[in-house]
Amino acid sequence: MSMPFEKLIQDAASETELVEALARAGKTDAWEIMTALTETQFPGLDILNRIPDAAKEFDGVPAVRKRGLGPILALPWTIRHYAPAPKNRPGDKPDFTTTLSAFSLVSKGITLQHTNLADWKKVGNIGFTFYIISIGGEVPHRKWLGDCAWYGEWNIDEIDECWVSGDLLGGLNTANSTADASKVFADRNTRHGIYRGSGTAVKQALALQLAQTASGKDAKGMVDALDSVVGDTLELKVPHSLEIADWLPK
Repeated sequence: MSMPFEKLIQDAASETELVEALARAGKTDAWEIMTALTETQFPGLDILNRIPDAAKEFDGVPAVRKRGLGPILALPWTIRHYAPAPKNRPGDKPDFTTTLSAFSLVSKGITLQHTNLADWKKVGNIGFTFYIISIGGEVPHRKWLGDCAWYGEWNIDEIDECWVSGDLLGGLNTANSTADASKVFADRNTRHGIYRGSGTAVKQALALQLAQTASGKDAKGMVDALDSVVGDTLELKVPHSLEIADWLPK
């Protein structure tokens, strides 16, 4: 008799065992993975319905507020994926040309650093690839950028599907019940931005928030204000890999 899927997830003692359990259950889509993991930890959470549709948020805003977005939306909005130079080859570009999720990397037998199995089970976003947003060529301060030498870049309007939020780990890793996890999302949705949709829709939703918090600021001021918009360190997540056309020097 096979062990129930939820039991396999709960009993997984390593990232590899967790990925294998998900794969055996046919859950390889980023949204499915996140739903399955969070539902196992927090039954009834229904995480997808906790992330507002960016397009609906934007469409519901009065036209007078949208008219003031011109200067913000006129700036180039891109997303970037940063990487260090290959070890012992400081002048060379990274060896990979496709962004990969934690799920994909572990599936390929690649050992990851800075991972925590308990966090994976609670946040569940291991099927997504991660990026930061650049506005007008500026990027927010991130301490880890000091270890990077190259980046791949994409126009945010070319991204078919993504979602943005602050780092949810800070809230969900201390949640011990569905009620606790629900409160994390309720607080985020009430006080800060967390959005799901196309790159264009997410950009518009964030621009609405920036118009209130960073009006009159230059591109650097706007991109730095994004963290306050989402209430934490902003992350943009894409539910699939992206091809890197060329590595650009930082």
